[in-house]
Amino acid sequence: MSPGYHTDNPMPDADRAEMAAFLNGLMADILDNHIQSLLAHWNTRGPNFIALHEFFGRYAGCNGADNWCDWVAERISQLGGTVATTIPFIAASTSLDEYPMAISRGEDHVRALAASAGVIIRRLREGIRLANKLEDQVTADILAEVQRSAEKHLWLLEAHVPARRANGGVEA
Repeated sequence: MSPGYHTDNPMPDADRAEMAAFLNGLMADILDNHIQSLLAHWNTRGPNFIALHEFFGRYAGCNGADNWCDWVAERISQLGGTVATTIPFIAASTSLDEYPMAISRGEDHVRALAASAGVIIRRLREGIRLANKLEDQVTADILAEVQRSAEKHLWLLEAHVPARRANGGVEA
């Protein structure tokens, strides 16, 4: 996908196009995760319902239009790209596993969202490496900010389930 708009940004067109294409793929992951967090928010059941319902709602706000999505989408536009977040594009482009619709226990939703967050964090790291290769410090900084938030939320998600030890054991 080539840049869709003229910009006087001095970054070479090919580099801007490559970065915008990567960011659109990342947007598919973030929006998929946003929808997954809403599914967890609406469908969680169990003894920690209210705490998880509220947490999933706050998480959906962080990975939604007010934060992660907006930061990445604005960078695509700054690079002269077109933000391609149609439902068909998201469905075809997401790196996330399909969300398990048969779950209802809060702990299962936490684990599913943690797995998706882990994928997004790996994709953010990949994007930072690409931005650094293309000498695009602004994109690297934006992605580092999203990564900071994503890693914080992964920690908060994982705090809701028994910890797994590095040796494979589980804390009591």
